[in-house]
Amino acid sequence: MTRKLFFKTVILSVFISVLVGCDKNDVTTPKENSSDIVGEWLMEALTYTGTSTLSVLGEEYITDFVGKSIDSDLVVDYRENNDIYTEGSYNIELSSTFLGVTTTQSTGGLIKDGLAGTWEIKGDSLITTTTLGETSSSYIEILTENTLKLVATDQRTETIEGYKTAIYTKYVIEYTKK
Repeated sequence: MTRKLFFKTVILSVFISVLVGCDKNDVTTPKENSSDIVGEWLMEALTYTGTSTLSVLGEEYITDFVGKSIDSDLVVDYRENNDIYTEGSYNIELSSTFLGVTTTQSTGGLIKDGLAGTWEIKGDSLITTTTLGETSSSYIEILTENTLKLVATDQRTETIEGYKTAIYTKYVIEYTKK
């Protein structure tokens, strides 16, 4: 597997993880009113850290990665009827360390206009379901009238070009109300 293909695979896996699967993370239960989420939120920052472990012929190759959003104009609209819509996109700057070598690259146009679905808050969890039926759960670390901070983790194993790859990612997403 070429290095470029490997990095594209990691970026794609991270993107899918943000949208689809997230597990519980230890955060404080917000004491704010959950109705504060209704409205348009501008994504100020998305950061994620993680590891990808590729298994080839009994050997494991570990890649550590850190990603952060750049050039974001992504707006998430949480409506009173529990519908959710997005507008805009963002780019990611991804730094990966593989076999002691760190590389940084950018990728663009993630989460394009028109992602739609539904949302609900259960306790300290924000649960979203896309129109394609993909559900994700994020933990609300902060929810005030003007600030939303979500934390999520994802752990999955995928087969990429015939090789088993275990990916663990922790995400922190920060929004301000428009």
